[in-house]
Amino acid sequence: MDATLQGYAWLPRIIDKARAARAGTLGSYVHPCPVDRQCLGLLGIDARTFGDVVERCAGDDEVLDALRAIGIPSAQDAWFDAPAYEAELMARMRRGRASAEAA
Repeated sequence: MDATLQGYAWLPRIIDKARAARAGTLGSYVHPCPVDRQCLGLLGIDARTFGDVVERCAGDDEVLDALRAIGIPSAQDAWFDAPAYEAELMARMRRGRASAEAA
């Protein structure tokens, strides 16, 4: 999924997942997954604080405004290619499984 909010990679996706996690409706999704953690790390914020911000904001733009108010870096400084990062993680997992099966 290639999701951005005002230039911030992955932010709409992680906002939705944080809302679902707090509501108990996350289902089989993982939050924070490795891609979520990459995004949060680039934003300089931990998952708990992020979830607190999401919980008190009504919409995605309001979440972004609140995150900016606490000092996240610019979209350019926090940018990463989320789909490519996720694909690389999946490729590493497959290589790890193949190595384990070959042993």
